[in-house]
Amino acid sequence: MARILSRSVLAHITNLKIIVMATQVKAPAPKTKKTTTAKKPVAKKSAPKVVVKDLAKGYNKFKSFEGKEYTGMQVGRSHHWQYDAGDWKETKITPDLWEISYAVTKRRKGHAPENSGAKVGTGYQWYILANQKVVKLNADDYTTEMSGLKFKLAHKRAGKEKWNISAATQRKHLIQFLNEIINQLQIEPITFEFDYQDVHYKGEALPVLATCGEDGTCSEFEITLNDENMGIIKHMKSGWKMDRMDKKMIKLIGEQLEI
Repeated sequence: MARILSRSVLAHITNLKIIVMATQVKAPAPKTKKTTTAKKPVAKKSAPKVVVKDLAKGYNKFKSFEGKEYTGMQVGRSHHWQYDAGDWKETKITPDLWEISYAVTKRRKGHAPENSGAKVGTGYQWYILANQKVVKLNADDYTTEMSGLKFKLAHKRAGKEKWNISAATQRKHLIQFLNEIINQLQIEPITFEFDYQDVHYKGEALPVLATCGEDGTCSEFEITLNDENMGIIKHMKSGWKMDRMDKKMIKLIGEQLEI
């Protein structure tokens, strides 16, 4: 179980509906006595029809999430991409603010099922809110890691000239998203401490409010250890998961969230 938050936190949490589906078991038919009858000629069976499932229909089918209809990839599923050598440019605007530009081709790890997903030519606009960590290796090279959230502002269907919503509506949705992030940052985080490999860690876990239910149970938290942002940990059926972190460390953090 993930941590249950206080009532002050619950005021910020979106509604979560739990749907319970009952299944019925058909009773076996009563046994009857066998009777012997004359055999009738059996008609020759025709070849079975081959049904080709149109996966695109599932992608475009209307789905429901917290009372809101949507299309596209189902909530809870994941992508894994690998990026080519990209082109990143940045310009310093203030001592702490930079303007960035990045262009690259990303490629799916593995292959998409045939006839699945969006059509070729579909476009998206995303707003990315992320923590980027870099470490200088030498005069010219840095390691780079990024973790955070991305929010869909708009999409354009293949063959269409216009985006699904106007620029003004995109700004309105972005303001709403950023206000939710501000509310999230103002919550008092869960604090914890533990020792691992002769190092003492002081940690904070900030709930991702979009993953919290009415009962205060949250499935994702942004983790900070010794003042360093480590990314997002999430609770799944198989346990706690976190990208690019030692499994034993993940387990220790998860245990702190379950206390």
